[in-house]
Amino acid sequence: MIQFIILVTYAFNLCHSFVFIGPKQLSFRATSSLSLSHLRLNRRISGMPSLRADIGNQFQEITEGVPYSKFFCALALDPDLNVAVKQIIDKASAEEGLIKSAQVVMFFVSSLYEATAFSYDIIFEALKQYLPGATHIIGCTTGCPVGPIEPYGEPSEIEARASLSVVLASLGSEVSPAMFSMSTESIRKYCKSPDDNIISYDRETSSDNEVVFMLATEDTRPQLSDLMCGLEKRGRSSGGVVGAVASSVTTLHKPKLFIAQWSGNEWAKYDKLTSGVVGLALKGNIALQTVLARSCVPVGPMFEVKEANKREIMSLKMAPFHSDDPVASSVTSSPLEQLDAVLKALPTDQSYSLKRELLVGMVPESPSVLSKAGASSIFDSAQFYSQKPIAFDPMTGSITVSCLPEPLQTNSESESPQAESGQTFQFCVRDTPTARQDLQEASESLRSMLQNIKDDQSTANDDHPLAVLMFGSMERGNKVFRYQSWESRQMYQSIKDTGFAASLPLAGLFSSGAFTNRLSTASSKEGATTAAVLEADTLYVLLSEQSSKPVPSAGSVVREEKQAVLKISDILTAVEKRMFDDSEDGVIVTKRDPESAHPVRVASMDYFIPEKIPQPSNFLESLVWDREKEVDKMRERFQLARALALAKAAAGKFPSRDLNKILRDIKLRNKLLSAGGVETPPLMIEVLRASVNNGKLTRYLDTSTNDGYAAYSQFPGDCAAAVEASDFAVNIAAIGCNVDSGTFRGQYEDLEVIKKRTKTLPVFCNDFVVYAYQLFNAKSSGADAVKLMCSVLSVQEVSYLVKIGRAIGDLMCVAVVSSKSQLLELLAPGAVPGLQAVSISSRNMRLWKVDPRKAERILSDPQVQQAIAEKRKENPDFLVFQEAFADKEELAVAQKNGVDAVFLGEELLVGGEDGRGIVKAIQEWLL
Repeated sequence: MIQFIILVTYAFNLCHSFVFIGPKQLSFRATSSLSLSHLRLNRRISGMPSLRADIGNQFQEITEGVPYSKFFCALALDPDLNVAVKQIIDKASAEEGLIKSAQVVMFFVSSLYEATAFSYDIIFEALKQYLPGATHIIGCTTGCPVGPIEPYGEPSEIEARASLSVVLASLGSEVSPAMFSMSTESIRKYCKSPDDNIISYDRETSSDNEVVFMLATEDTRPQLSDLMCGLEKRGRSSGGVVGAVASSVTTLHKPKLFIAQWSGNEWAKYDKLTSGVVGLALKGNIALQTVLARSCVPVGPMFEVKEANKREIMSLKMAPFHSDDPVASSVTSSPLEQLDAVLKALPTDQSYSLKRELLVGMVPESPSVLSKAGASSIFDSAQFYSQKPIAFDPMTGSITVSCLPEPLQTNSESESPQAESGQTFQFCVRDTPTARQDLQEASESLRSMLQNIKDDQSTANDDHPLAVLMFGSMERGNKVFRYQSWESRQMYQSIKDTGFAASLPLAGLFSSGAFTNRLSTASSKEGATTAAVLEADTLYVLLSEQSSKPVPSAGSVVREEKQAVLKISDILTAVEKRMFDDSEDGVIVTKRDPESAHPVRVASMDYFIPEKIPQPSNFLESLVWDREKEVDKMRERFQLARALALAKAAAGKFPSRDLNKILRDIKLRNKLLSAGGVETPPLMIEVLRASVNNGKLTRYLDTSTNDGYAAYSQFPGDCAAAVEASDFAVNIAAIGCNVDSGTFRGQYEDLEVIKKRTKTLPVFCNDFVVYAYQLFNAKSSGADAVKLMCSVLSVQEVSYLVKIGRAIGDLMCVAVVSSKSQLLELLAPGAVPGLQAVSISSRNMRLWKVDPRKAERILSDPQVQQAIAEKRKENPDFLVFQEAFADKEELAVAQKNGVDAVFLGEELLVGGEDGRGIVKAIQEWLL
């Protein structure tokens, strides 16, 4: 009787509610004994043996012939898996008709639920109970689910926290799903037996487009390339294959795959796999396009493969254009021998990175037919991607890779791509600036694809995008971008800019590697594709109606336009400006927790408490935390009392140089010579070996040899002497350096070298100051001024450090502000007694990128102008500086705004590898 009442109520709601666009009930099912033989019948929904089948029949009649599809995604963060699943269902219930019509379910669940004794069966049981129309369920564990907390909202990347991301798909009548699973042995048999149709889902190969999604375990990685080729040859993936390798937060939890299917009138048993692959094939009016965002940069010379055995690279030869010595360029040796030579030749920082994590990349073209300039275009090709070697042979020196980027040939007899003599081989290392730039270009590519679909709609084409799936890497995220959810939100902005935010969800996971056979290049022949197993990169998949035209990658176009317009590389984009508005920022850096837990490796397992691992909330915080750890080590080696004593005695060794007097002399000289017509304000030059976004001078970073260390040590002094002897030296007010030994590759000894090599110029120290100890070291090394960042220090801390600076010998403290609120708080009456100077920065401190004209906007604010005027009335010698410029036209604006001097530092590193020198770099910025 209860079942009858429930059924009548459900039918009544179906008849009187808005009919949601959805799929027809499918009649086929998986029958392969090898692919789904392990799926056994499970009990039906508790207490309702025939309810689901009856509802399914009614639903089929209502939606028969409806051609449209719809995707939905939601993310839940509750640490209780039962509650998290219920939250997802509640969010889906708000979408009209979705609960009844959702036929395909994909979910990505954090492996941390396993640590709290939750069973993944909870997910399947809830989906069975609340989604009566679901017929195909697929999922996996991950270390970071991705999705919107609010449906169709801004996505979040939840790293190392319990969370669940679920994608629901209501498929139209023109799209039919099918599922399969394969063991590792089945994959081998499938790839080696062309006539053995192991994957079968009751439908013949046809001309209809077929898109395949796969989830795999780590042990199948070496076979994924073979599997994608096998699917292509058998016509089982005419629309492309995309997928990801399941991951977990720690090695304590083995990644798992999940699959289940409604078979006839009953559920096949929900299955949980720890080895193999599971797949979902969508056939019909659906298509995919891929966008690749890389995160590596080539290091060392380019090589040509001379001998290979399938995927095992046996010997390499350096590309001829890398050496003027014909003997050196003709030497053929094993990859490990070549790697050893590269490590010895690289600067210390890149050598360390390459030892810590070796990445390699290959392309089919031979470097022997390219010039050095032409070879760089290889790295813009979609066929080039980085991956970790899967094996090393110390006896032969060979390196084996998991996948080779050869164009797929469906008529080839070869079972999979193989390495061949003449291909290009390159060692790589992960690089944050490269990752940021490629992500921006990937975002532009996605925007172009969506705009193309939008333009099609304006011509009476009803096709529309369905979803964007993100298959990221556990090696990216906060590790690379220093900001949580950075990557997905950049791509979401492209969706928002094209007007699809209300209907196009973005969801996915961070995996142990993404894979696809649809990486198209702009220069490829029509239909040419590349099979790729990606480990350090992120793959974005745009699902849409089939007739939407693909758009070539816009990456190379974006790069050319950017270089033609911008003077520096770290310009804040419009997307970033909207996402990370810092106009009201105060202190954005929290102090590092020294008691936080770090992973402890025991044998093959990592033990740690995820909640105790600190994660920087912004880029500046990550820089400050790294610097704080370095200073803590220095304090252990060099005691505070000794540092203070040396600082007080520094006046005898390094007499102070008055910055105020130098500036007064420059202003007077300029006024007499040009009657105030000088457009460039006085310059304060910062000597740098490296920067965050504008490159590095690698020839001054190698300290592994005596000559390299000598060049490293003498570089600041050589630059300072050259600047002081230049024609424009009369307009130089000070010179200094950044002493951060991590990102900027500086040291306190650089201050001493600069002081000794110059005669009259004051020397300033740029540092991420968190302790008074750093002021002691700066003063004892010869600094006359030091920068204090108000994004790092509170007003009370700045006031304390200003007092310390005066006490140890008139060390001028320059407070650096990046927002109006910081400046007004700093200049408030009595806030910082004795403050001598302030510098307004155009840099967005959250991202460490330049926001053009930001300082101008701050200086033109009436409240700011009044506060500065009152401060100068109180102290006539109070100085106002400006820093972080997008182009040299901003220097003229700074002069008109009454700025006393400007800092130039990272701007001078643009194109710094061409040997032009710091003098020429400064000349390019002069007006």
